[in-house]
Amino acid sequence: GLRENIRNEPVAEVRHRALIAVTPQTSVKEAADKMRRHRLGCVIVIDQQGKLVGKFTERQLMKLLLDDPRGVRLPVERFMFNPPR
Repeated sequence: GLRENIRNEPVAEVRHRALIAVTPQTSVKEAADKMRRHRLGCVIVIDQQGKLVGKFTERQLMKLLLDDPRGVRLPVERFMFNPPR
């Protein structure tokens, strides 16, 4: 099971999923579409220089949909988590 795999499998052998990046101006809908297509729970948000500026998660998407479904047209920068500085 999972618990046994965690105890016995070296980190180097764990399969990693690709990170999917969007820009701060990407719409929430487009970001959610990318998350669905790639079966990910979040996307990272990067600026034009490729610097990490935040992440947008399924949890944020769910909150947005419950609060105001029209918000899917807005940019992810309005809802993303910002990394600690």
